[in-house]
Amino acid sequence: MRRWPIAALLVFFASLPAAADVTPEGDVDRVQAQIAETRARHPALDLLARQQPGFEAAWREQLRQRLVVAPKREARAASEAIATGLALNAINGHLARAGDPAVEGMFVQQRRLMAAATDDPALCAILLNTPAAREDRAGTPPWLLQKPWRDGRDDLLAAVSALVIDAENKPVRRLPPEQQRGFMQRVASRISGRFGADGLARYERLQDENGAPQARCRGLHELFEVLAEQPPALRAMLLRAYFGQ
Repeated sequence: MRRWPIAALLVFFASLPAAADVTPEGDVDRVQAQIAETRARHPALDLLARQQPGFEAAWREQLRQRLVVAPKREARAASEAIATGLALNAINGHLARAGDPAVEGMFVQQRRLMAAATDDPALCAILLNTPAAREDRAGTPPWLLQKPWRDGRDDLLAAVSALVIDAENKPVRRLPPEQQRGFMQRVASRISGRFGADGLARYERLQDENGAPQARCRGLHELFEVLAEQPPALRAMLLRAYFGQ
C-alpha cells in the first residue's frame, strides 16, 4: 500500500546557491560551530544529522546562506529553524515506530499548520514543498523565523524531538493490512459525510502532486479533522498508516 509521506505536508528545503559562490574559511567555521552547538543542545537533531543522508549537508548550506545576510545574534535561531524544517522531511520512519504520545504530539502540530495553510497560499506551498515555493524561498528568511510561525517554533521542535527520540531502536508498528483498510475506508466515509462529494474528491487526490496546492492542503486539513474525531490509540495507528514508512 502506498503511503503518504509526511514530507509532502511538512518540508523545508531552500534552493542551493550557484556553483560560483565562494565561502570564506571563517564563514565555514562559523557555520560548523553553530551547527555543533545546536546538535549539542538538541539530541534529536544530532541523531538526524548522523542517521539521515544529506541532512547535515543541507543544514550546513542553508545556514551558510542565511548567515551571509543575518546578524550574528540570529545564528542560533536560524540554525534551529532550518534544522527543524529539515527534520520535518525526515521523520517518516520515526512516525512509524514512535509510541502513541509522541505521534499525538506531532499530530497536534500538523493539524495546526494545515488548518492555517487552508487560508494561506504561501504556507500551503511551503508545506507541500512546491517548485514555486522553493524558488520564492531563495534569499528569504526561513519560514520558521517569520511571523507568526516563529512563535510556534519551539513547540514544533519539541514535538519533532519527542518523536525522533521515542522512535529510536523501536520496531515499526502497524495494523494488520485488512484491519487497516477497513479503518481507512471508514475515514473516507466520514470525510464524505462531513465534507460532501467535494471533500471525498479532495481526499482521493491527496497524492496527486500535480493537483492544485490549495485543494491538497484543504484535503489534508479535512483528513486531520476527521482523524481528530478518532480515539487517540486508533488515531496514532491511522497516522502511521497514512504517513509512516
